[in-house]
Amino acid sequence: MLSRTITAGAVGLAAAAVSLIGMTPAVAASSATAAGPSWSASHGTATVEGSSRWEKNAGGFGGAMAYEGALKNTGGDCYSAYFVIQQDLAPGPPIKVATQCGVGTKSASFKSGPFMPTTTVSVFVCKGDGFNDCGQRKIAR
Repeated sequence: MLSRTITAGAVGLAAAAVSLIGMTPAVAASSATAAGPSWSASHGTATVEGSSRWEKNAGGFGGAMAYEGALKNTGGDCYSAYFVIQQDLAPGPPIKVATQCGVGTKSASFKSGPFMPTTTVSVFVCKGDGFNDCGQRKIAR
């Protein structure tokens, strides 16, 4: 009886794992060139915004999220856009993807690397150098 209970539990866990893994490719059900969910963050006179899409690995298992957008500044100061990848509960360091000094627009693209159901990617904008004057982090996925 205990053997059947353990087997049933193992089958249930395996089904749950397959279900979780299956959730990520569902994000990419559209073609690789189609725009996915949009994201944005702003601070001061700068805004970074764009969309994300799923890029499946060549081997067919797993993949990465690609974030494509632009940092737009309407003022005279310098602003930078950053992404942060959080795996499970451990955030990585901020990754600078663009800096715009003065009025203008710069491309702000980023690829997340291995992407699992427990991965969270956020985006934020800071004024000047460093992290002393930054806007709120926004979820990019």
